[in-house]
Amino acid sequence: MKMGPIHKTRKPKHDGAALLRRDRGEAAAPAPAPAGSGGVGTVWVYAVTPGLDPERRPGLTALTGVAGEPVRAVTESGLSAVVGSLGDENSGGTPLSSLLVGLTAIETTGRAHHDVIAHLAMDVPVVPVRLATVYPDDTTIRVLLAERHAELTVLLDSLRGTQEWGVKMYLEPWADGAGTYWP
Repeated sequence: MKMGPIHKTRKPKHDGAALLRRDRGEAAAPAPAPAGSGGVGTVWVYAVTPGLDPERRPGLTALTGVAGEPVRAVTESGLSAVVGSLGDENSGGTPLSSLLVGLTAIETTGRAHHDVIAHLAMDVPVVPVRLATVYPDDTTIRVLLAERHAELTVLLDSLRGTQEWGVKMYLEPWADGAGTYWP
């Protein structure tokens, strides 16, 4: 019998997605793309980190996100949201809907999302943001970083120096084929 991963982690009071909402109950409402943006797009948020200095930002260009897009930092008030810009079908980008249709696509998207977070966590404290947290533009993200600065800073400080470990367990069936795994 194959068992799923067992995680023993320090669970924060809030996750990054909850703190990036405009108010405690509702996600940010999508706004139209800014004029001259070349089409409707979506900004996918991976994580919030302490403000990434300019020397560290070029290292982000080696990362690719859920749609193969380059990952970049949106910085405000000493915090950075690590994001990727997704386009739509009309602008030649990968539409958000195609990333979340079917179990295979969701698995691939989830792994890519996690890979970005794991890469960041090697160097800096990270508040991971839930899968498929999206906003219409960088300006919205900057506003939310400024509004939630105090809460995100406390959360980042509480995660500084911690690690997340996962353990997987696999059970072999009894040799006599009885099919009983537990006494």
